[in-house]
Amino acid sequence: MESFVQSAARHLKASEVLIGVEGLGDEAVYLAGYVAECSYKAVMELYSNKTTARNYGHNIVSLEDEGMNQLRILYPEVDKRLAFNSTENTVLNHNHPQRRYFKSKLWTDEECNLAYEKALQIFEDTVVEMILDGSLNREELEPF
Repeated sequence: MESFVQSAARHLKASEVLIGVEGLGDEAVYLAGYVAECSYKAVMELYSNKTTARNYGHNIVSLEDEGMNQLRILYPEVDKRLAFNSTENTVLNHNHPQRRYFKSKLWTDEECNLAYEKALQIFEDTVVEMILDGSLNREELEPF
């Protein structure tokens, strides 16, 4: 069974582990992209439904811009949840998920760290906030 929340948490943990391993920064960025994608889809699922979230595929730019902006119009409280976090100015919105086929060492260590930090921030502002405000049950994150 599909869970955007668990997927975001799992990818965040894996990205965190890989970010410090020499030669695996690109993999950390790849997984950080899924953290952002799944976190946004968890918000979309909360306010709309899973099918609508799935319709965006892996297009983070479209999900973030079109999808989240539509939710902001329909549900102004989404602004509190997203806190205007954006993958803009990071490598997270560059060729996701096609980057899984790219050559290694595409991104600098600084870009990798920034991508991980942004993914963590998006996760905290979406999934963690949904738990804190009672919109999401803590058990949804099990076993994380």
